[in-house]
Amino acid sequence: MSESRRSDVDILRDVREELAWDARVEGAPVSATLFDGAVTLKGTAGSWTTRLAAEEAARRIRGVREVVNHIVVNPKLAHARRDADIAQAVRHALEWDAKVPDKRICATVADGAATLEGAPSTHELRANIEHALARHVAHAAAHVEIHVEPGKVTLRGHVPSCAERQVVEGAVRGTPGVSNVESHLAIR
Repeated sequence: MSESRRSDVDILRDVREELAWDARVEGAPVSATLFDGAVTLKGTAGSWTTRLAAEEAARRIRGVREVVNHIVVNPKLAHARRDADIAQAVRHALEWDAKVPDKRICATVADGAATLEGAPSTHELRANIEHALARHVAHAAAHVEIHVEPGKVTLRGHVPSCAERQVVEGAVRGTPGVSNVESHLAIR
């Protein structure tokens, strides 16, 4: 049984009601227009979540064929958090990530924006990597050259097996302060 085509007026009314009904969109200054089954959303949202929720709400309406989303995200429209609350959340995030040397990172928050400073020295990072390799694969580590620079560790040399290569690379990736590993390890 073929369903009759809904009028643009009915579809647009339902889209607007759905936008007002969806708690994720409610209160955001979003408008909707419709032409031949295509809904255009305009306005501002405090987050990408709200922007996407508005799009999803419009897509749920029977008769909507396309959605053009021109909603601009402006985080300042979101519920403002105090700088002290943001600083505390940043500190917790740093502490909860086992790969982050949280005691060496200082966070500064001003007007809702966080700036992070600090990192382990390359000398200290290299020593930590060598110590980790000694714990895991001392015999394979003897043939591995480690080059440390800020944000990146490069491995060169050879190991006896694929399993040994995975252990070496995993030990290096697991070292706090290592964010990127480039491996050129050969198997011999």
